[in-house]
Amino acid sequence: LPLTAEDRARAADYQANTERSAMLTRAGSYEDYLTSLAMELSIAPFDALGRARISQLVNRSNQFNLTTRRYNDQDVERIERSDRHIGWQVRLKDRFADNGMISVIVVERQGASWLIDSWLMSCRVLQRGVEGAVLNSLVERARAEGAQWLIGDYLPTPKNGLVAGHYQSLGFEPMEAIAGPPGTGDGRRATRWRLPVEGYEPKPVRMTIRFDNPATGGRPQSA
Repeated sequence: LPLTAEDRARAADYQANTERSAMLTRAGSYEDYLTSLAMELSIAPFDALGRARISQLVNRSNQFNLTTRRYNDQDVERIERSDRHIGWQVRLKDRFADNGMISVIVVERQGASWLIDSWLMSCRVLQRGVEGAVLNSLVERARAEGAQWLIGDYLPTPKNGLVAGHYQSLGFEPMEAIAGPPGTGDGRRATRWRLPVEGYEPKPVRMTIRFDNPATGGRPQSA
């Protein structure tokens, strides 16, 4: 049932793209267009209801997927119950449609550094500022728990070149090249990036951010 509902939402969103395109042509600027969409991003921890869709996204997302790690339902449940991990399911809706679950984030707490184990997103919502909104929320959570660094890995595959510059574009600084999983690369080196939590300037976003569970930290906010 959850997957059926997500499939319906995805189909409705494709239809809504026609209305979004018409609004974009009338907007004075791209920023005005994003504001006029009246987007609402909701972030919630992994739970039993979302587990099947989370697993589906993790195993089917290839282009916007920084590490392409694959987790089944049991793995997702393990992350959900782990005190060491943070698992976020992210949904987006706007004035035209409910996009459903469009992003999954998995973070492992490693003392003062938090390692972003997985960051993936549906390409349907590119160029709407979701990446910046998610990072703002993640930094806020890390700061609240006393973490000093966010660490992100990019493990290249033949399909995820789209996100090769993801961390750099968000202000992360390069660390060292790392070993990627065998058999998945295409000759490019895997890289590691870090972002200091202290002094972070939130990315400008044009959406309301809502946390569906107080345990995720932070407060509802909008640009």
